[in-house]
Amino acid sequence: MPISTLTDAKTFEADGFTLTQLAAPSKGSVELALWTAHVEPGARSVEHRMDREEVFLVVSGTVAASLNGEEIQAAAGDAIIVPPGSLLQLRNETAEPAGLTCVTSVGLKATANGETFAPPWTL
Repeated sequence: MPISTLTDAKTFEADGFTLTQLAAPSKGSVELALWTAHVEPGARSVEHRMDREEVFLVVSGTVAASLNGEEIQAAAGDAIIVPPGSLLQLRNETAEPAGLTCVTSVGLKATANGETFAPPWTL
């Protein structure tokens, strides 16, 4: 399947984030998972770790992140590069929504609140 359309994309809600799956094994991708994230003002992800590298491209707005205890502010056009095993929390501390495009390799596992799982938007 060479195209994954936005109109057919699955969406997932978590902690003020709306995640839209664009590429994953269920969509025909073998090596990469790609999704977008709409981040509401005040949204805050749970602190979590991934076992694979993950990259977040800020498409609109500003996103704050805590990456292994380092505080980061990323604006439109910036990329947040998360090495495997890093402790991450993403936040929108502004009054405006933010948008991200996110990519990782297929098979990613996340660990949050003592539970390890495959995020459904990567499957």
